[in-house]
Amino acid sequence: MASNSHVRLALAINVDISFLKSVSSGTLYATVKELDGPKRLGAYAVLVSDEQGHTGASFNGMVHRKKQTLPLCNIRASLP
Repeated sequence: MASNSHVRLALAINVDISFLKSVSSGTLYATVKELDGPKRLGAYAVLVSDEQGHTGASFNGMVHRKKQTLPLCNIRASLP
């Protein structure tokens, strides 16, 4: 979702996921940091943690942004 927040269609070109700990119950939270964007390439780092703040997974990804806009781009214009 973060990679498509710039209205342009973003396609994954590289993805790396590391599962650090199993979680069998409770709520998981994902925190994303946009490392580079909104140029043609976007890089992202995501940490997934449990309710106690322990990291369960790490995700790094890179996307290529196309010139094509997303079909719901007019909705984003109304968001804060």
